[in-house]
Amino acid sequence: MADLRRMTAWMTGVGLVVGGVVATGVSSAAADTVDYGPVRTLPDYSADGDTGEALEMADDGTAYVLNKFGRQLRVFGPRATGRKAKPVREVRGVFAGATDVSVDRAGLVYVLEPKGPTPGTSRVTVLPPRAKGPVLRRLVVPGSWTALGVGPAGHIAVAGTSALRVYPPGASGAAEPTQVISGPATRLPTEIIDVGFAVDGRVWAAIDKRLVAFARGADGNTPPAGTIAGVRTRLNDDTVVPQIDLDGRGRVYVVDSYGEIAAFAPKVYGNAAPVRRLANPDHWGFWGPIAVNSRGDLMVEAPDEGPPRLQIYRTLFPTRPSVVRSVRVSGKAAAKKRTVRWKRPADDGGRAVKSYSVVFRKGSKVVKKVTLKPGRRSYTVKKSALRRGKLTVTVRAKTAKGWSRKAVKKFRVR
Repeated sequence: MADLRRMTAWMTGVGLVVGGVVATGVSSAAADTVDYGPVRTLPDYSADGDTGEALEMADDGTAYVLNKFGRQLRVFGPRATGRKAKPVREVRGVFAGATDVSVDRAGLVYVLEPKGPTPGTSRVTVLPPRAKGPVLRRLVVPGSWTALGVGPAGHIAVAGTSALRVYPPGASGAAEPTQVISGPATRLPTEIIDVGFAVDGRVWAAIDKRLVAFARGADGNTPPAGTIAGVRTRLNDDTVVPQIDLDGRGRVYVVDSYGEIAAFAPKVYGNAAPVRRLANPDHWGFWGPIAVNSRGDLMVEAPDEGPPRLQIYRTLFPTRPSVVRSVRVSGKAAAKKRTVRWKRPADDGGRAVKSYSVVFRKGSKVVKKVTLKPGRRSYTVKKSALRRGKLTVTVRAKTAKGWSRKAVKKFRVR
């Protein structure tokens, strides 16, 4: 069936003008498809109601899994991995029947319950980072709202029947929304599958076979700023349930009809191919909810083979690592040995450090150069390998995307 869909996507398709920037004449092969394995796996559970209802991942890698029919939130630390990994925290008894979870830039955790404290209401519960501690506040929303999106600064968007509501950061109790997007011009159907916030304030809604974006501050009966739909998107299949998330660059991520994770460029609308896709390395399609943090690291339900689990992938858009930190040279100027120490880059750019380069120079002349394994944080050199006078040492980190900028430290040898 997947092969038939693949042939159909290649053989059909015309440009679709929907609004904003329109991409036409681009084949489905225009997207750069990558294929690599996860860096971490987390246990999922096969018992009824125990698999992940919704997923979220903070910028530091902390993973949130809402399950038990929305009655439990499991929190896994940023280094947790393996089928025996244990959550650092399990939140129970705080909510019931929750359908979505989200995290803002400060790490605050938001959980949506379509059934609020009174009939005809919904509720958003806000917890401290890593859900460590008591409830901070609750927002009660009139009506039944089933999808939640939270912006970096804490703006709250909820999606329900043919409408979107947006609340300001810190909203609690019966606070009034700042935006209510509703009416025939919005083209919002009865069922909105998911909602997300872009860093520029646009609100995205995932709908059957299409994604729509509303401009920052859009309110009332207003048309979308743009729509992503058509055969090149691979969202035009009845099997697609487009749950979405966005990264810090405004790219929109969704699992498409091929079971691949597709990332669409910011502000490119129409019948457009994604800018990049992630295919499962074992050729099984992804399914279920996905979560994306600001850099673009991904968490997704594992394909339908083997023990149930969640998979975490590094970003589809890696960059060079940031500069190596805290370079220092210890030992007196006349000592027989000098030791260089450093700390790893604060940001590896989305790919693991493969090696470090340490270069000693006297003026422009290299007097000693070594390449070290990624676990090293120091190097000791004999005085006899150096020269007397003023020297510099340069430390750089290397990943699959290249070298970091130079970190340079001056020192003297007598």
